[in-house]
Amino acid sequence: AAEKRETNMERQAWYRADRLRREALILRDIGVMGHYVGDGSQPHHTSIHFNGWGDFPNPEGFTNSRQTHALFEGEFTARVARLDAIEAAMPAARLDSFDPKTRTVAYLKTTLGTVIPFYRLEKAGGFKDQDPRGAAFVNERLAAGAGELRDFIVSAWTASGSASIGWPAVKVAEVEAGTADPWIAMVGED
Repeated sequence: AAEKRETNMERQAWYRADRLRREALILRDIGVMGHYVGDGSQPHHTSIHFNGWGDFPNPEGFTNSRQTHALFEGEFTARVARLDAIEAAMPAARLDSFDPKTRTVAYLKTTLGTVIPFYRLEKAGGFKDQDPRGAAFVNERLAAGAGELRDFIVSAWTASGSASIGWPAVKVAEVEAGTADPWIAMVGED
């Protein structure tokens, strides 16, 4: 907002460079966050049973193959993931009273709840070829991750409108409204 209104060319150039730098950092951060949020949608990433059931009581006789994780996350998912199916399975946005800590715990617990269904489906052959049961599972988990990432990004964007920048602090809303000049707060007086 300040970049568009600034009449001093040097300051305008600084604002532009600052905006471009911040946009690049935001894109980088979304990529990093997307990695972790995406990992949080994958059942193996929430459980000690991350690559086969392992050396634990196994009353249902689930696989102990050390290829389980890679075969599911790699080859099978690459074959069956479909953008239209992911979009159709995405949950509605849940943005009211968004608390990142509470939301993260609930998200990971939900994914943890898919570990046994995953292993049951694997045992039943659901992750072979183009099995529609496995495809539905993959697309639902990807949709859960995409929805969670969307909600985190939208919540952060919404909260940024009431944030302050620089020192002394200047409200973003005041800069956007043109009632505050952020120059000193952004670059200092010296």
